[in-house]
Amino acid sequence: EIAASKTGATPIRPDASAGLVVQIQPDEDPERPGYFDFGVIENGQFALHTFVLKNMDPRQLIVQKVDSGCGCTVARIMKVEDDGTRTPPLAKNPLELIILDPGQVVEIALRVDTDEVKVKNTDKHFMVRVSTDSVDRPYLTLECHLVVDMPWQLAPSSLNLPRIPQGAGATGRVTIKGLGTSG
Repeated sequence: EIAASKTGATPIRPDASAGLVVQIQPDEDPERPGYFDFGVIENGQFALHTFVLKNMDPRQLIVQKVDSGCGCTVARIMKVEDDGTRTPPLAKNPLELIILDPGQVVEIALRVDTDEVKVKNTDKHFMVRVSTDSVDRPYLTLECHLVVDMPWQLAPSSLNLPRIPQGAGATGRVTIKGLGTSG
């Protein structure tokens, strides 16, 4: 396998027949191809993971679009050349990000900014959708899970004081609440 020799990946199913197929990485669950669990990440950190996909179509395949389903996630796609170098998307045509020959590999690197995750200390599930021109499997959905650990929060999150004449003074109250999953 090209992907196995270059990335240490294992194909998800020997009978996978068409389209982009997820190549299971050592840190991924072979029972859930296309799914990655980041676990608990501290607020303010970046969560990173790279999915490896292989063109199993018998013809060239065009990756047309990669959409992350959340504003907290940036997906970056790179074609893995036969010599192991990575090539960024083409800039010529917006519907032809990357053209893959049969058997070629592409990587989709995800970067999750935990500061941008709206709800903290609870499960966060998000998806990245890959669109291609494959006749058999034009779409591939990658799924991820994480919990952003935020040990405390200000309540209220902001303090608005009314317009006050200079030198008159005013007071407000902010409470620090313990929230975290880490104790």
